[in-house]
Amino acid sequence: MNNIDRKFLRKNYSSELAQMKNHFTKNCKTKGNSKIPIIKTNYLIEQEAHCPICGVTFRSGNCNTEHIFPRGIGGDNSNANKIQMCTICNLSRNQVMQSTLEHPPFRKKYVEDTTLTEDFLLWSLSSIDFGIPATKNFPYIQNLFLEIRTGGEEFQNRPTKAYHRLSTWDVGVLPNSPLNHKSKKSKGENKIPKWVSLLNKLFGFNEVEEMERIKRSKEKHISSFSTHPTSINNTQNIDVKPKPETKPKIKLKPKAKPESEPKPNPKAKPKLIESIKQVDIEINEKLFITTIQEIIGDEKMSLSRLGRKLSIWQAENGYEETGSKAFLLLCGLKSSSGLLKSIRNIMGTSVNIEGLAPPFMLEMT
Repeated sequence: MNNIDRKFLRKNYSSELAQMKNHFTKNCKTKGNSKIPIIKTNYLIEQEAHCPICGVTFRSGNCNTEHIFPRGIGGDNSNANKIQMCTICNLSRNQVMQSTLEHPPFRKKYVEDTTLTEDFLLWSLSSIDFGIPATKNFPYIQNLFLEIRTGGEEFQNRPTKAYHRLSTWDVGVLPNSPLNHKSKKSKGENKIPKWVSLLNKLFGFNEVEEMERIKRSKEKHISSFSTHPTSINNTQNIDVKPKPETKPKIKLKPKAKPESEPKPNPKAKPKLIESIKQVDIEINEKLFITTIQEIIGDEKMSLSRLGRKLSIWQAENGYEETGSKAFLLLCGLKSSSGLLKSIRNIMGTSVNIEGLAPPFMLEMT
């Protein structure tokens, strides 16, 4: 499925959005918590199942139960809302929720910014059911997840043996996650079309027996070739005249002239490329500083709020790509360095940053 936009996701998860709204408007209590049964967890480990997000293989205690629709914003404890993923992805998704919606209870954030809260829920659900094509609708949240999980880099592995929601499988079932990628077949593996297999069954043709017959025929052909009087292995009756030995020609290398050190020229001008690079760095840093100063202003705001206002600024100024990674690239910085780290390195003490963990609060000094 390619056309996965916000409109499609809101329609697809309309009942979940209504469930969250009901949870906050009626001040409902958070539902209880229970993990996937140990018998199913052990089965996943025995099958060497993969994390549906990053593709890591489950081993011993490196996996945990994730509630896809977080209980803190109205999700229930049903099997349809549970999935097993690696511990790091599970913790990273929880960090994204607290960085986006701040600390629980989350009702205050829902009232202040309903759109952001709904976007987070849609991201959380669609990332399990549709994967990357869906998460591209929420670049700020997806980039935040990658920043926490991998430092901003895309995943190198892709799952091929991941299992979907707990309600969709049982012990003995093969991996069924919609995020699974097809494993690469070996080069020598034969591909037989379905219609050929159907005709073979109709006419009683056995593919395996035919392949064995061809293999035996090849082996017989090779053995007959090796015993032939003119074969490479049988060289007793062939007279081979040795080639006359030739003396290798020796090429004399010309004597190398002693290199003379270039004399320094006091009137020499600096290279144009170096001066241009220096100007680019200054311009990029100036753009970074002025933009951050303009967005923060006299306000004291969280890092997540700064990221959202930065995306709005990019959209208003006609930039095709939005988000902190796109802004860092625009300023000539590495996208993996992260917005907070770049602010610390470039702006120094001109920005006061409070907090040792999310949510970080920023204020101009």
